Amino acid sequence: MATGKVIGSMTTRHPASELKRFVIEIDDEVPDDLAVHLVLDHYATHKTPEITSWPLCHPRLPRHFTPAS
Repeated sequence: MATGKVIGSMTTRHPASELKRFVIEIDDEVPDDLAVHLVLDHYATHKTPEITSWPLCHPRLPRHFTPAS
């Protein structure tokens, strides 16, 4: 936030592969000494095996889900 740099992406569809690509981009762009917390809603794409396994290999990117109700 201090630099004002925004990492963003717009897609017409929201498959897990696009989300994973975006998370990889964030991981590549953010300096290694900074923590990154992914705040996600309960959209089905956010709970696919492709996405749920990602933080296991990348502990710097823990997932946090918004309340369901």
